[in-house]
Amino acid sequence: MTRTLPYAPNSDTSREAALRSVSKAAADRARIAEFMRRRGAYGATRQEAEDGLRIEGNTLRPRWRELEIASVITNSGRKRRTRSGCPAEVYIWTPPVDSQLDLGIRR
Repeated sequence: MTRTLPYAPNSDTSREAALRSVSKAAADRARIAEFMRRRGAYGATRQEAEDGLRIEGNTLRPRWRELEIASVITNSGRKRRTRSGCPAEVYIWTPPVDSQLDLGIRR
């Protein structure tokens, strides 16, 4: 998945920050995808992924959505309770085909 992030025109530091964010986003996507692959059919809620990967929700959520759009993870239709007792959707790993993301992980 090739992405570019907006940056302030005529600002070298803004452009450099955007470029660093793109590579960090790719690394975060790969970590989340690998976590989900290892979870197998049991899957994970977003909160479980945040806890398991020690990633803040604000970092995880956009990468999670990108993986969902790319059909790397799929809503299983199941729910589990969060720490606060609220129902949360459980997602599962969907093995990518060659046309999907190249995450640099085992398939």
